[in-house]
Amino acid sequence: MAEMIAAFALLALFIAAIGLFGVLSYVVAQGTHEIGIRLAVGSRLNEIPRLVLGKGILLVIIGAAIGSAASLSLPKLVEARLRRGGI
Repeated sequence: MAEMIAAFALLALFIAAIGLFGVLSYVVAQGTHEIGIRLAVGSRLNEIPRLVLGKGILLVIIGAAIGSAASLSLPKLVEARLRRGGI
């Protein structure tokens, strides 16, 4: 049983890593022009990663909040539907 739980945990970690990569690549793709303009007008090179990570972390926090709310409420909803015989 512990091995199966560990396998699912590893799979969840892998899926989360792919999701984070997707979020950050989306943020970079959307901000490519802004990054180029900032570099052209003299922005320091260490400000660019901070800009990208700041926007990415904001999206990750929003997603984590929505996911946490769903993970707390959906089991109760499913249990209530099962008690009524709805599923």
